Amino acid sequence: MEISYRDPLYPNGLRNYLGSAAPSVISAIGNLEILEPRKLAFFCSGKCPGNVILKVQDIAHQLKEAAITVISGFHSPVERECLRILLRGTQPIILCPVRSLAGMRLRSEYRKPIEKGRMLLLSIIEDHERRNTMETSMKRNRFVGALADAIFVAYAAPKSKTEGFCYDLVQWKKPLYTVVSDANTGLIKIGAMPMTAYNIKDLGLKDEKGWRECLSHEFAKQGSVRRSLVLSKHHSRHQREVTLQYPADQAFQILSFRVA
Repeated sequence: MEISYRDPLYPNGLRNYLGSAAPSVISAIGNLEILEPRKLAFFCSGKCPGNVILKVQDIAHQLKEAAITVISGFHSPVERECLRILLRGTQPIILCPVRSLAGMRLRSEYRKPIEKGRMLLLSIIEDHERRNTMETSMKRNRFVGALADAIFVAYAAPKSKTEGFCYDLVQWKKPLYTVVSDANTGLIKIGAMPMTAYNIKDLGLKDEKGWRECLSHEFAKQGSVRRSLVLSKHHSRHQREVTLQYPADQAFQILSFRVA
């Protein structure tokens, strides 16, 4: 199945965010109705710190039962592990491989979700592009980001292509989230907000004001251990200070930094 640029089913987000670089044709296998609900994009660098991996797995288990459509290339090891978890759930999944769908043999674990209408495969890679290159990977990632309503970057290695891509996502002014970790200080500095397993259903699709309200409400329900979040911004001509106070397991942690 193919969706052309002039097709009524062609997603407007691709035109809005990719402009002249929007693909002329999208190949698809599966239920196209999955494109209609709001979508959360998922990205992670190939190498990822262990403490981040554990938190991402917790989030994936929450997403597994949530009514949020998750879209990703599911290419890096962490992304593939999350796909394995998500496939055991009920939420819609959109998989965007870095290859043409023509002649593609479906994995056995994809067949049942596709038959049930909860999985969709999309590709903008042309038949002659047989090799997975950095260029085709970035083209796919921009496609995924443009389709999504909110972005979850579990980890972006410093100076990596994924980190550079995050700067582009910030310019798109889409909600950007990450895992709370010292390893992700760089992402938080450019505007990423913490993703938690406590309120995954609401967090992925709210603006910053809603995010703060949602977290404050959720942490207030946690019982004897004091859980809260403080977000303060002190603006000046040259810098702002951001202080995040967040829960991690049963501990109370604070992350503070300055943004030029």
